[in-house]
Amino acid sequence: MNHAQPRRRTLLAAGIGALLLPLTTGEGVAHAATATDGTDPFGTLRARAAELTTGGAIDPSQKVFADALTALDTAAGTQWTAMDRTAGRTALWPDLAPVKDPGNFSQSYGRLLTLATAWATPGAALHGDETVADAITEALAFLNDTAYNPSKPESGNWWFWEIGAPRSLMDICVLLYDRIPADRIAAYCAVVDRFCADPDRRTNSPSLAETGANRADKAAIVALRGIVGRSADKLALARDGLSDTRDAGKHSLFTYVTSGDGFYRDGSFVQHDCVAYTGTYGNVLLSRVAYLVALLAGSDWQITDPGISVIHDAVERSFAAVTFDGLMMDAVRGRAISREREKDYDTGAGTTTNVLLLATGAPEAYAARWRSIAKGWIERNTDVPYTQLVGIPALKRAAAVLDDPA
Repeated sequence: MNHAQPRRRTLLAAGIGALLLPLTTGEGVAHAATATDGTDPFGTLRARAAELTTGGAIDPSQKVFADALTALDTAAGTQWTAMDRTAGRTALWPDLAPVKDPGNFSQSYGRLLTLATAWATPGAALHGDETVADAITEALAFLNDTAYNPSKPESGNWWFWEIGAPRSLMDICVLLYDRIPADRIAAYCAVVDRFCADPDRRTNSPSLAETGANRADKAAIVALRGIVGRSADKLALARDGLSDTRDAGKHSLFTYVTSGDGFYRDGSFVQHDCVAYTGTYGNVLLSRVAYLVALLAGSDWQITDPGISVIHDAVERSFAAVTFDGLMMDAVRGRAISREREKDYDTGAGTTTNVLLLATGAPEAYAARWRSIAKGWIERNTDVPYTQLVGIPALKRAAAVLDDPA
């Protein structure tokens, strides 16, 4: 198993989320590109998705964002300096060659997302840089032409084809949507349709139903593809995939399981059939559900399945039970304990971020308790401060909680 895969999961879990853009009241018919009141539901959701990635409008001079901006500038600056932008290139970065290797093109998309996030983030050194935007759009075309397109057969680790690459690709398309030619947007949607057509099935093994974190990951990708490609059907497919309406709820993320992958009534979370994985795969599932709740709230595709109470209860029953002063216990982190750059405090920071994001769309009886729990985690972890571990979207929510004496 390539170690880049789960590390990518953790970075997304820790960095995703923001204060939400309101959806306009009366925002549309699911099968129309424009709502009856003239608003564009896909444009509204695209703006919200962008804010969930960047944090939206901020005052870069505020001290709370200093560490996150420095980290973003450092990461993006490193990738920008090392990026091969010559006409005859065979890879975007020398250490990610050959680019046709699944791990290499997947990580290339991840690096481009770092650059796109810096380009779209107010206060970042690369913010609004035309040269950077042009380089990213040209790099996307290069990857699509040479490595990741519908004509390619899956090889190596399926995750790179079906989750790693398409998630970063769709996030980039959200951020640079107005800069990417329409024919390229269509091509990028086509490759996602090829390798991550719906959340329900493993593309390279159609008889295999997705479960747990993998299902949640794919639901988020399909939702973003629906937004980028302006497809109401894809948005409905993403929402329904969480509940597994295709198989009558057999693999729903919103039901307790008695065997295999998912949440158990005693608070356990299992992935890979029998591994205690609350801190890794469970964290990914929590982050993606929280993301989709926030993204789709108030739209025609909002999550209404009452079974989401399983996720609500899991915050205290499953996650708080194994999180100590903001650190995730090693016993439920599976193979992640072997990763040098994925410490217990990294995972714990991701959990804190996910809980606060989920709180933005949860009943207040839950949300108030969660904010108190998260505030305690943040305040008690003084060895590796939360503010040094997360991005701007997470910091915006955390700042509001830390400033609230209630």
